Amino acid sequence: MQTSAITFPQANEVEVVHFDLPVSLAEDEVLTETLLSGVSSGTETRVLAGLQPGTQFPLIPGYENIGRVIEMGASVRNLKIGDIVFHSGSQKTGLYDRAWGGQMAHAVIAADDALLIPGALPLEDAIYAKVAGIARHGIWRANVKAGEQVVIVGQGIIGHLAAQICVALGAGVTVLDVVAERLHAAEQAGAARVINPTEVDAEQALRESVGTPDVVVDATGNAASLNQSLRYLPPKPWGKDFVISPRFLILGSYPAEITLDYRLLFDREPDVIITRDNLPADMQAAVEMMAQGSLVPALLNAQVLPFERAPEGYARLLARQAHRVLFTWGK
Repeated sequence: MQTSAITFPQANEVEVVHFDLPVSLAEDEVLTETLLSGVSSGTETRVLAGLQPGTQFPLIPGYENIGRVIEMGASVRNLKIGDIVFHSGSQKTGLYDRAWGGQMAHAVIAADDALLIPGALPLEDAIYAKVAGIARHGIWRANVKAGEQVVIVGQGIIGHLAAQICVALGAGVTVLDVVAERLHAAEQAGAARVINPTEVDAEQALRESVGTPDVVVDATGNAASLNQSLRYLPPKPWGKDFVISPRFLILGSYPAEITLDYRLLFDREPDVIITRDNLPADMQAAVEMMAQGSLVPALLNAQVLPFERAPEGYARLLARQAHRVLFTWGK
């Protein structure tokens, strides 16, 4: 069948192509036609730069796709023709390497990998299922509870969604970022405090406003920021009584080697938590939060473009002229 895709033919080059995709569905697979796709800003720009391990050009990027089911394998029972589903990329990408394969007009996926989208949920919200699931998985791993004080460093997409999830749980949320628009979005999402570390002494501001956080989340994706984020936990006092350790969550994707300062860890004795992607239950929970109105992706102010303008969309992300880009696919 004829299809279209956004491709990276080589590093730092974006091209929209049209090609023939042979489709022969296995019994447990479905074919979808894409309605909307999202760009995971940090991951896809890293792929574009040639810095993603395990990929080679030319490739089809992307792991955020919402499509309509148009054909099904013989044994599929959990879906029907016409269902709207979220998935993380096509299993078949023709002659192109598969860097998840979500930026395609059609996709072949296992039926069990499809997340059914409620009819009342706008697609512009549902497209956040994966990144919101990643944020939710980290906050779940950190066991954030109502009444706790959470500091989130970095307000990219995942950091922002993590802040919203913590607010929904009833935690007190303080966020740090150097971009004014991101701090404003966090305030709209219910963050109790926002701090720009380039304008104030962030460590002092946190000591005065929060004291000792229960959880510090680094969602920057920048390995070089981690030790500074550790410093937002004050040293643990010495004494004979047991004091519950704070939690330090490393949330997201960090392509560079991570080195944590042992002395910082020793003085603070935190529980260090690493997350890896998400589980289907995290995405389902995130979609339910969106449907209930407790998770509002619209605060991220995504720019929506037709997929034919993909080179412009990625250029806007690289130039920091957009925080989030979505592509429509014409149907």
